[in-house]
Amino acid sequence: MNKETAKSEIKKLIQKYETVKTDGRINDYKEEMTKKDFILPLFRALGWDVENSNEVSAEDSISGGRVDYSFKLGGIVKFFVEAKPLKADLNNSEYIKQAINYSWHKGVQWAVLTDFEGLKLYNAEWKEDFDKAKALNLTCTDYIADFDSLWLLSKESILSGQLDKWSEKFGKKTKKQPVSKQILDDLLKAREKLTKNIQKYPRLNKISETELDEAIQRMLDRLIFIRTCEDRGIEQNHLLSAVRNKKQSLGDELKKIFRDFDDGYNSKLFEPHLCEKLTIDNDVLEEIILSLYQTQDGNIHYDFGAINADVLGSIYEQYLGHILKKTSATAKLKETHQHRKEQGIYYTPIYIVDYIVKNTVGEILKTAKPKTVQKIKILDPACGSGSFLIRAFDELVKYWAGELGGVRKPEILQNNIYGVDLDKQAVEITQMNLLLKTLYTRERLPMLKNIRCGNSLIDDPKIAGNKAFKWEEEFPFIRHSEAKPKNPACHSERSEEPRSEESQNGFDIIIGNPPYVQSRNITDDKERDFYWKKYLTDTNHSDIFSFFIQKAIILLKNNGYLGFILPNTWLQLPSFLSTRKFILDNCVIEKIVTFDSNIKVFQDAVVEPLIMVVRKLAKKKHTIFHEKYFSPDELPKQINKIPQDSFKKFYTFDVSLNTEKYKIISKVLNLSSQLPQIVKIVGGLRTGDDKKYLRNSKQNNDDRKLLRGRNIGRYSYVWNGEWVWYRPDLMKKRQCAAPKDAQLFEVPEKLLMRMITGKQIISTYDNNQFYLLQDNILLPKEKNYNIKYVLAILNSTLLNFFIKSISSNIAITQSMLKQLPIRKINFSKLPEKKLHDDLVLLAQKMLDLNKQLQKFGDKITDERKRLESEIQKTDNQIDEMVYKLYGLTEEEIRTIEGQ
Repeated sequence: MNKETAKSEIKKLIQKYETVKTDGRINDYKEEMTKKDFILPLFRALGWDVENSNEVSAEDSISGGRVDYSFKLGGIVKFFVEAKPLKADLNNSEYIKQAINYSWHKGVQWAVLTDFEGLKLYNAEWKEDFDKAKALNLTCTDYIADFDSLWLLSKESILSGQLDKWSEKFGKKTKKQPVSKQILDDLLKAREKLTKNIQKYPRLNKISETELDEAIQRMLDRLIFIRTCEDRGIEQNHLLSAVRNKKQSLGDELKKIFRDFDDGYNSKLFEPHLCEKLTIDNDVLEEIILSLYQTQDGNIHYDFGAINADVLGSIYEQYLGHILKKTSATAKLKETHQHRKEQGIYYTPIYIVDYIVKNTVGEILKTAKPKTVQKIKILDPACGSGSFLIRAFDELVKYWAGELGGVRKPEILQNNIYGVDLDKQAVEITQMNLLLKTLYTRERLPMLKNIRCGNSLIDDPKIAGNKAFKWEEEFPFIRHSEAKPKNPACHSERSEEPRSEESQNGFDIIIGNPPYVQSRNITDDKERDFYWKKYLTDTNHSDIFSFFIQKAIILLKNNGYLGFILPNTWLQLPSFLSTRKFILDNCVIEKIVTFDSNIKVFQDAVVEPLIMVVRKLAKKKHTIFHEKYFSPDELPKQINKIPQDSFKKFYTFDVSLNTEKYKIISKVLNLSSQLPQIVKIVGGLRTGDDKKYLRNSKQNNDDRKLLRGRNIGRYSYVWNGEWVWYRPDLMKKRQCAAPKDAQLFEVPEKLLMRMITGKQIISTYDNNQFYLLQDNILLPKEKNYNIKYVLAILNSTLLNFFIKSISSNIAITQSMLKQLPIRKINFSKLPEKKLHDDLVLLAQKMLDLNKQLQKFGDKITDERKRLESEIQKTDNQIDEMVYKLYGLTEEEIRTIEGQ
């Protein structure tokens, strides 16, 4: 809706309000009528789809301080609206406090308080008194007179970030810490104080470091659970009462509360535990308990009933990323980036969790019948604090609300939700977060046996100890068939290969954010060897996330969905070829979602991620949708459609490869032989000790002229006077040396190819018997083909288009060279032979022109400009001839050159 239309609709609402006022019916309008007749229509006029719960939804009443509506974009709440009846006094401090505090506890910046007669906008982050936190104060007559201010709350304005830009006019305001940061700080301080205090009594508290961590974790989890019960109105203020009424030991008072909660909720969280036996000073326990009611300065009172699972999950993910550094004198918590990287602890933003769940769980729920939904099994194999499982739980609750008007939430936790994590504390946190989702009355809670601690990838106790996880034993409904992938792994020595699940046993949906740990960072040799033998890899430079992909596909049922957020590096790198092959042999890829460069998904990680959604399904023809996020506030936009068959050509995932590009590549391949059929591909020499064998002047008869990759250009090379002391007999004594045979270098003619090119083929011709260090050499093989014909094709725009389609690697490796298509020539057909010969002549012309150009060095002269123009003209002629050679149309050429 545009501004003029919006104005017109809002004028009608104002006229309607004036009529109600004139008729003396203001007092008749209760809150629900006001919302229905005025407030929702007002926001509808501002462009919001108020009937779409994905955009505007009523807030659940889980806390006495709830507001009425959340307004969302891309699954992220942008502001809350607290609605009041027409007769309300918007200056009531309780109304204002409720709106601001609720928004802050939810981690949302903006809060709107309105009865339509007036509208106030507050910034919940400003550390000001309520009146100074007010950013807008409009009456309904201002809606037209000051329409631009009202328009700041329009969907269009929120999408474009206008409200945030406008708020900058207030200057820099002191901000409250976000609720997640504030509570995180409190938890970390509590953990540190408890550790220090427990260690103060070594004779009374005889426990190991691991036991200490677990005891403190359990204590804090219990306190948060109790505070949540209190703020949701389920329980009285037990903890404050214990502090105020303690007679001797606050620890004993807490023990009574824990036993009461164990009886009432029957949760593992409150069963007798080591944390109850520890000696802790009263003043320390009191300080920690009080810190869960309000901040130290008393300015903020916490409402755990309003803190949702997303905020709590964010707090706990960061909490898990801290290492407890202990000494005999002190205990300090320290967060290290390296620890988080090693453990794969990166909190996934809620909009990504939401997208993955909607495109996996949501897809199955679209068509599934209730009996099927009752049996759905959803797994996160690296569940962390449980954010993906919590969102999946919400999706199932939403389904049952529509089908049967609701279902007992504990049944969903027991029947549908599964999680595994290597970190015992993460498992406990996930269990608590899930239990809080079912907590509305004092009743017995389910024992969450489906959330387990273990190593999802390793089932051998010799490697993983008590963390070894045998899936069939832990979850007996899993039964693997003996079927293997259609294409076995490239390692013939592998003792066991991943097996594809062919039966209907397994999980329906697997979702999550697996750890990103490169194999070279795995310090345990036995663990690394286990991965090498158990999973498909191509080099030693693999990553644990690729093993999670393989394991997830094995654990999936047929037709099951897998949705992971992963690094984007693996789409084309050779080290992940077997993983890509395994995916394509067993699944269809539904979606690959990338992110615009302006989006930083993980705030403390350099990794650039993508979302992949696959389905375990055998299907001959399938189209992959490539989508892209341009803003976290909007759903991703479709970029292109990719035939899955195109990925099978080279087992690389090129998300830019649409149908048009795929047709071109298929056409080129059908007319071609692969490069090794025309020439012999070999690597240059490796001395094993460059300091010893490389020199800047000739010193004896064994010295040979040497080129490096950086000396090679397109149709040219520059020798900088470097020599190699070529003594293969001595070089071979070095383990990493590869001196090669002298005949390879001293052939009458050969092509030289630079390896590190930045994704562009750079090749030249050599008939001066240069030796080459490490980069690639192409030797004549098929006698009918002139090697300069191959040179012209390699340096053409078409072949560069091709190489970029099969790899994003900056290095042109031999494995990539072997896939390059060289047009076959039928030499008995004169037109084809002429094209071959003409390309040879043009390649020679390019060599001659570039040789002449080198004489000018850096000098800018008219002759140099003439030569450069002639080189460009000849290069274009080669491209035109290559296009003709491969039979490409004008439209196909435009696609190639517009790459």
